Amino acid sequence: MLLLHVNKARWSLCQHRQGIEATVSQGVRAFGLRRSRCRGHPKTRLQHLFTATAMNLARLDAWITGTPRAGTRICRFGRLRPAA
Repeated sequence: MLLLHVNKARWSLCQHRQGIEATVSQGVRAFGLRRSRCRGHPKTRLQHLFTATAMNLARLDAWITGTPRAGTRICRFGRLRPAA
């Protein structure tokens, strides 16, 4: 019983982490969050706020238009496997 409770708590934590990592990945891949256009902490912070706003608007647009989410990517090695 205790083990089941621990597994549920751990699963909840993993789901939370997956959501955060997906958001960071979207910011890096689609919005260039890895590099800053400006120097200095205040300007970089402002750029991150604008990027977060753009991400929210893109997600809102996808939700309104009914655009499906991207599927899980398959690694190159996995694509070599023949279909069963």
